[in-house]
Amino acid sequence: MVPIKPSPRVALMRWLAQLHYNAIRNIESVFENVTRSDGSLTRGTALRGFQIADDLVLTRKRTFYKIVGNQAVPISVEEVSANYNLEALQAKYRAAVDAWKNIQRNRRR
Repeated sequence: MVPIKPSPRVALMRWLAQLHYNAIRNIESVFENVTRSDGSLTRGTALRGFQIADDLVLTRKRTFYKIVGNQAVPISVEEVSANYNLEALQAKYRAAVDAWKNIQRNRRR
């Protein structure tokens, strides 16, 4: 019997649960010209995270922000799973982590 594939939302949630805060911190960058526009206390601060798609950023806290002009708008996991390809997101993340690991190895030599 063939196991049933999970829905895109469930698959994305499982993948996010496997990501560690420090792994994202190692590869993140600061987007100086993009400010967060959510309702939290961090409103108006520069966006920090990993650009996982052309207009999508993943933060340390495993939240997604969509870049619209110079504003970063929070986006739900449901919207991400519906509008983005999980395999492409994972491939970009893996490439960034591998590049970071290679830099760390070269520093030790």
